[in-house]
Order: sequence, then C-alpha cells, then structure tokens
Amino acid sequence: MRPPLDTTATTVHRPDVQDLIAQTLAASQLQDLETIFVDFNSATDEKALASIRPNTKLIWIETPTNTTLRLPPIAHITSLIYSLPAASRPLIVIDSTFLSPFYVSPLAAPISADLAIHSITKYIYRHSDVLMGAVILPNATTAQANGSKEIIDALYTRLQLCRMRMVLYLARLKRGLHCVGLRRYRYV
Repeated sequence: MRPPLDTTATTVHRPDVQDLIAQTLAASQLQDLETIFVDFNSATDEKALASIRPNTKLIWIETPTNTTLRLPPIAHITSLIYSLPAASRPLIVIDSTFLSPFYVSPLAAPISADLAIHSITKYIYRHSDVLMGAVILPNATTAQANGSKEIIDALYTRLQLCRMRMVLYLARLKRGLHCVGLRRYRYV
C-alpha cells in the first residue's frame, strides 16, 4: 500500500519538457517540489523507468500537451508504471484539459490512470462566465485494485475540508451542453 498523498519530498514527472509553461515550473519550485521532466515520446522504457525514484509520488501526463498539442503514448506510459511493484508505484494523473471526456476516458483501460483532470470551461461549457474544472476519481473497487485507494481517500478528504464544491448557480451546464454533440463532430 502506498502512503497517503504527501506534498513533502515529492517528485513530479512531466512528460514533455518542451511544452512546459514557465508558470508551471515556477509554481512547483515555490511549493518546494522536486520536478523531473521526462520526454516519454523519445525516452526508452529503461530511461523512463530509471527516472522514477523512491520518493516519486506522482506522474503527471498532459494529453494533448500544452502548448504544442503533442499526444504522448499514454497507454504505454501507464503500462510501464503499472509494471512497478504496487508499493512503490506513483500516482498517475492525466491532465486532459484540452481533450473532452467525450474523446478520452483516462480512468478506463487501456489508459487506467488513477485520476483525471478535465476543464469544464474549455470544452464542455464553452462560455467564459464559468471557470470550472473537474477531478475525476475512480470508483472504490478500481482504486482498491490499483492500489490508489488511500491516496484517493486523502484527496477526497482534503477537497471536502476545503469545501471544493461547485456553487449552485454555476451548475447551469445545460447552456453549454445543448450543442456539445454537434461540436464533437464539427471540431474533428
């Protein structure tokens, strides 16, 4: 079993150093996070696995990457990480800010990430008067099976304590959802 989410001595892996925004790097430095950048598009399996250290807690993968919209081989990356012993396997987070859940399901096989992040504002809602995102957690059975239950529980508790809930007047997603089906096919 992995320890609950801890922000001290954490190593965060980002897949594409070329696509990193300077503010992201500055934020990780301000939080005293050790950040390692791995280009999974060109790294060998051995190099990618060797970059994961004993203090690595999180693998953060953007798909597509910001700002060049490259698509890292997510299913391959997650299969590499799942080849590690469960006790030392870091949490896998897929940042799907640009890609709607209509196109990718990061928690489902073959990707099987531990958490998914989506921007509700950018694709689903499509109106600038609402700023909203979503952290998608796996169901309890999946979390227990992949060894992330303690981390998921700790994250959920922190979100509840911080009262990270959607304000009711922002729940007017119907305005943006009425044309999401059309946008899904027109944007491709």
